[in-house]
Formats: sequence, C-alpha cells, structure tokens
Amino acid sequence: MSKALRRGKKEDIQTSKIREPATAKTAMKVAKTETVKRASTKQKDTLASREEVNRLVVEVSESILEEFDLKNLFTVQDIRDIVENTIRDYVESGKKIEAKSLIKRFEIYRDELYKFLASKIISENRELNNEIIEFIVYRAPEIAGKATPLLYKASIGAPHIIASLRELWERYGNPTLLRCPRCMFKSLTPDFYCLVCGATPGEAEIKTIMRFEDELRYAASQWHSNLIIEALNSGYVYYDGEIKPPSLVKNRTGVLFHLSTKEKNILREILNK
Repeated sequence: MSKALRRGKKEDIQTSKIREPATAKTAMKVAKTETVKRASTKQKDTLASREEVNRLVVEVSESILEEFDLKNLFTVQDIRDIVENTIRDYVESGKKIEAKSLIKRFEIYRDELYKFLASKIISENRELNNEIIEFIVYRAPEIAGKATPLLYKASIGAPHIIASLRELWERYGNPTLLRCPRCMFKSLTPDFYCLVCGATPGEAEIKTIMRFEDELRYAASQWHSNLIIEALNSGYVYYDGEIKPPSLVKNRTGVLFHLSTKEKNILREILNK
C-alpha cells in the first residue's frame, strides 16, 4: 500500500473521530429541542383543556339555572363545583363531553342538585327570605325537615311555610312526644324546652293542649286499682304516648307530669267506682 493511500485512510479516520462528537452533540440538541416542543405542546393542550372545561362549566351552569328556574335565586358560582366535578367524571370515564348530555344528566338527578343547593344555603348561613325558604321546603323537603328550627325562625309571618315545616319536621326532623303549645310543633323535650321555637312553656299550659285530664281519665279507667293508688301516692305519672303510673314505665322513659289536686280527684273518683 502506498504512503499516499495510507495517509488518506488515516486522515479519513481522524476526520471521522472529529465529526462523531459533533454529530452526537447535534443529536442531543435536536432531542432536547423536540422535548421542549412536546412539553410546550402538552402545556398548550392542558391550557386548552382547562379553558374548554371552564367554558363548559359556565355554559352548562347557565343552562341549568335557566331551565330549572333558578336564575333569581342562584348564580353560576353556586353550582360551579358540582358541575365541574360532573365534567371531570366524564373525562375520567372517557365519555364524550357535550353540554346537552351534561344538562340531561342534571335533569335526571335534579333532586340531588336541589339538596346540594339547599345544604349550601344552610351551611353558609346565608340570609333567608321567603323565596329561598320556599325553595328549600318544596324542592329539598328532607333538608328542610332537618333544618326546621333555623327555617322556622325566618318564616314567622308566613303561615303556609310554617304549616309545611310542621309536616316535614315530623317526617325528617327530630320530633318528640309532646307538641309545643306556642309553635304547635312536636318538639318539646322532657324538660319542656321547645327544639323549634325555643319556648319553655309551663306544665299547665302543656297539659291543656294535650287534653291531659281526658287522657288521664281514659288511661286510669284501664288500670288495676293498685296502679291508681300507686299514682296517687307517688303524686306523678309518666307520658310515653299514653299516661302510665311509674311502675309501668321502663327505665323511667317518657315525660313526667305532676298530678294536680283536680287530677288526683279524678283518680279517686275512678277508684271509688
């Protein structure tokens, strides 16, 4: 092999060695550029996705408020969270997101939406007016029943609302054995405190509204004479849905009523028959 040929090959090898680092460096630079581009594209897609979600949230919220006749009571911000959560559920499950399908979903579950809004009003201690209270009473009755004490105080002067609350309290609230003579809710505790209106009526007032004398006369007429004597000697009876002498009440459950002179005379009359 000639010296010139050997020299040429040597130069080619040296040139190759020189170019290899440059090629690798270029490749790294290109790869880095592509990574940045992909990251930038992904960021733009994320921003676009967020913008799309926000647009849908507003569009769907406005449509719901309009269609469910809630525009005068609530704003987009009031239902934003529940709408946005529903949209994200669609995204995670791979469902196609369309405003119409989302609105239809809320039509199907509108009772849940009403409960959500009613609970939001109460938990945030919002100012209550008759229109808001009527919304809670008629569209979220279970929430209204549980929140009766709060709603009652804001409904003074609106007898139709109070009448509905009275029914809902007994269905969904915490009704007691005794009716309060002031507000007429079944909301008196054994120590005669009203859970709804906060009144503390006296024993005589409570006896009047429950027709205590008539109840006593009927109950005692069914007792053995020993039970009548027991009630007379103890000077009190219990009420747990009906009037009973102390020995017939397990664990002293019920409401204790002291017997007046007139009531004791009723028992004596029955005993002497």
